[in-house]
Amino acid sequence: MQIAEIYNNLEIHPNLQEHMVWVAGLAKVICDNWKDSDRPLNSEALYQSCLFHDAAKLIKFKTFEQDTEHWEEVRQTYIKKYGGMEHDATIAMCKVTGVSNAAIELLNAKHINPFVERARFIANSDNFELKILAYCDSRIAPKGITSLQGRYEELLSRDDSKAEDKESVKLFLETEKQIQARTCLNLASISQETLAEQKEYFLKYEI
Repeated sequence: MQIAEIYNNLEIHPNLQEHMVWVAGLAKVICDNWKDSDRPLNSEALYQSCLFHDAAKLIKFKTFEQDTEHWEEVRQTYIKKYGGMEHDATIAMCKVTGVSNAAIELLNAKHINPFVERARFIANSDNFELKILAYCDSRIAPKGITSLQGRYEELLSRDDSKAEDKESVKLFLETEKQIQARTCLNLASISQETLAEQKEYFLKYEI
């Protein structure tokens, strides 16, 4: 089944669909320019984890500009079907959909709180699929691709409690350096237009 149909069946909010497709698009650009032949990537597991990492975010994310009543009904349906914990619900959705065990393992590995501990674990890990998943997620803001610093500033504008995450930004900048050293493309040069070119590929991506 294609991702577009899966998203429709799961009633994923359009904003979340777009975010996950952009994250996957950025991951694909990195995979397409990967130069470390000694450390090949499991691109399929990586893409699937990107395409589902926020599948159940509606459980926690309640602010919508339109159709508030409808999306609240969908949120309640999620809770009844998959439970009230966002991560557990995401994994349940993945299992129902047929997402690979390798992709689910990546999503579980990324689920560490508080965020600074997650950033530290990822920076110190030798799992580059995990690094790329977390890095790509951190570079995609609501309006598209941004720098890590830009993403931090955008989050801070919405939630000033994120001020304590300055250490996390430093750790993710270290992760960025690790990924950059293994790619033949300047990560800072990747544009929103480049990601848009990947959109159709991932809407037709089959699981």
